[in-house]
Amino acid sequence: MKKSLSFTTFILILFSLGSAVGTVFFSRSTIPNAEYITYIMLVVLVASLANLISRFQRRVQLKRERMLENRLGLWNNISYKVKKAGETAFNELPIGIIVINNQYTVMWANKAAKRIFLSPLEKINLENISQQVFLSLNQGEKEFVVDIYGKVYKVIYIQEHNVVYFSDITEMVQMETKYTNRIMGIGYINIDNLEEALVDFDVQERAEYMGKIIGIIAKWSESFGIYVRAYSDNRFLILMDQQQLNEIMKSNFVILDDIKTVWRGTKLIRISLSIGIACLDINIDDLSKVALEQLDLALNRGGDQAIVKLQDHTYYFGAKTDALQKDSKVEIRVKSEELQDLIKQASSVFVMGHKALDADGFGATLGIYKLAKSMDKTAYMILEPRSMDITVERIYDSINKEYIGLMRDIVNPGEAQKLIDDESLLVVVDCQAEWLVIDPKVLKRAKKVAVIDHHRKGQGAITKPNFYYSKTSASSSVELVVELLQFYDGEIELDELEATWMLIGIIVDTNNFIYRTSDKTFEVAAILKRHGANMMLVKKYLKENMTEKMMRNEFLDNLEIYKDKVGIAASRNTTIYERATLAKISDEIISIMGISVGFTVGYIGENEVGISARSLGEVNVQVIMERLGGGGHLNNAAAQIKDSDIPTVVKQIKQIMDEYLEKEENMKVILIKEVKGRGKRGDIIDLQPGFANHLIRNGQAVIASAENLKTLEREKRENEIKAEKHLQEMKELKKLIEATPIKIGVRVGSEGKLFGSVSMKQVVDTFEKETEISLDKRKINSVESITALGTYDIPIQLHKEVVATIRLYVVEKE
Repeated sequence: MKKSLSFTTFILILFSLGSAVGTVFFSRSTIPNAEYITYIMLVVLVASLANLISRFQRRVQLKRERMLENRLGLWNNISYKVKKAGETAFNELPIGIIVINNQYTVMWANKAAKRIFLSPLEKINLENISQQVFLSLNQGEKEFVVDIYGKVYKVIYIQEHNVVYFSDITEMVQMETKYTNRIMGIGYINIDNLEEALVDFDVQERAEYMGKIIGIIAKWSESFGIYVRAYSDNRFLILMDQQQLNEIMKSNFVILDDIKTVWRGTKLIRISLSIGIACLDINIDDLSKVALEQLDLALNRGGDQAIVKLQDHTYYFGAKTDALQKDSKVEIRVKSEELQDLIKQASSVFVMGHKALDADGFGATLGIYKLAKSMDKTAYMILEPRSMDITVERIYDSINKEYIGLMRDIVNPGEAQKLIDDESLLVVVDCQAEWLVIDPKVLKRAKKVAVIDHHRKGQGAITKPNFYYSKTSASSSVELVVELLQFYDGEIELDELEATWMLIGIIVDTNNFIYRTSDKTFEVAAILKRHGANMMLVKKYLKENMTEKMMRNEFLDNLEIYKDKVGIAASRNTTIYERATLAKISDEIISIMGISVGFTVGYIGENEVGISARSLGEVNVQVIMERLGGGGHLNNAAAQIKDSDIPTVVKQIKQIMDEYLEKEENMKVILIKEVKGRGKRGDIIDLQPGFANHLIRNGQAVIASAENLKTLEREKRENEIKAEKHLQEMKELKKLIEATPIKIGVRVGSEGKLFGSVSMKQVVDTFEKETEISLDKRKINSVESITALGTYDIPIQLHKEVVATIRLYVVEKE
């Protein structure tokens, strides 16, 4: 066809050319009838050209039709393959697909989905198959992750079509978990007060006590499988991974309590441990630095605690005892000289306290101001009249009326920002949190900063100050300032009224020398007395008016006794109170018989709730207040919460106290008879004092004194070998149990509901059938009734230290 067409076209082309030549020839010819022949040749030429054009157009059209036919065939082939691919994806690929109605009943499921749920699925409601999937879909989640029969699936919900997809991501999750668990952690253990504790002992006694301390640390590290090495007499390096660290955190760092058995009942000075741990996915050098930062933070907060930096979170453990007073004149002298050098080098000195300035903050501010003036420096006190408690307001009023010279050196934060230059020194007293200072803008403006504070260091602390002096054992910041002033060679002019104002700071912070007092506190008070401090003036400044007295009585009328030992006084109106008023009420609360911790809650500003917390030392209120964004000391702390209300805050306090009281340091006793639910003979356990005394009176326990511990030590060593063997056996059993998930098939009715429920007897019988190991169903911790298909984790207590988890798959019986 193609060759014939090409030949015909060729003939037509020749014919057309011949006609064209003939037309030209005859149009010029003189032969007879040439004109007619020319017309004939012209007609033939036109007809030939028209035929050629028609043939060319037909050829193009045929070519286009063949191309369209080929493309249509290709499209039909692709559509077929796509359809087949969709059918394969729906039925063969390992992606579960279910179609549900608006009541979450499965209308259709592919083969993969049926394998995932081990069920035919059709006409079964999701609520009876997987509560987790049902709740997530019901809450409108479009993407989420679920655990179904031991595998992890990513779920995507296309709501407009009611289609749910399940992709198996188990291997990826396991890989991520394995990687996370293997992230390295570095820690440092410091033995607090070791030198002070052993200073009066001979070599043999020192070796004996050091052996006990090292033994406790070694046993603790061995129990968690972590690496520990001593690199000085009082410092240890520990290495672990994140999985081991999580186990340590679950135990609440029991070593903090265990170490105290070394000195209880002996003449040994109290020792404790401070621990700093960091577990981050960073290089080992930086990780070590972060761990040391956590240890420094633990020491700055008074020791006897562990601080863990785990990824983006910081966790606190312990801190059940107050800081031990250390008497080092050398340290104070060195610090005093360091501060004096900074003041000498400064062009001017500014002193600033905290918001809602109290008597201690003002007294410390005044003390540093007087030091700078004695050194012939331009010095200012930064005060904000709108942010003072009532006592400081009275002092400020006295200055305004009688101390014109002093008043000239008092500036507000705005004025201070204009006066400070790059060579100025800003001394922050009685606080060390950036957000707590009178004005953070002033702090940001200053290039040189010194910090003097007696509070425990917390989050948000001023970073890298040029000078830092903090003792959490000190009664007040005034105490620290007066200590520093003692080592100034020149004369500090401090008149009677100024000494009185500084003494007020100590009296207020110690509640008339009741809390956190030491011999240093009384020494400082005596120094201020020698400068003319007047107790009658102190009384005058601390006087209460009738309205405040009535306010306090109103709070105490509303006092709630919680858990027999916690007193909570909360305002029942929206009145705004002074922080000092709340503090005085808390002081009164803990003076009531039987109450060991008191909280006062009231509004201190527009939509701002204030909490004042006091304790007699049994409860660390600083830890409680830190949970609410505040801070302070072991027995004196506070917090401020914005955009909240009093009932909500009271509820938060109760929740935190519930958690704290569960872990609080109780009375340690030795059981001499088995006590159901508590332990067996020879166990040393912590109990609440009331129950502990009950056991002692009934001859079931004795106090864990040094003598009693020594008496039982021999017997305990023999039992420890047996107990350790039993513990290892239970740990091995735990591994076996958790590596052996069991499956129980059940009959289901319409919509997937079970006929009856799965009992714990069925669980232990099934486990015994598969492993030939018999479990005691009475050791299974209480679980909710199993009445639906799905995956269940059932805890079983194998040992007091070992809880295993039985993984149960409840599937539809085939």
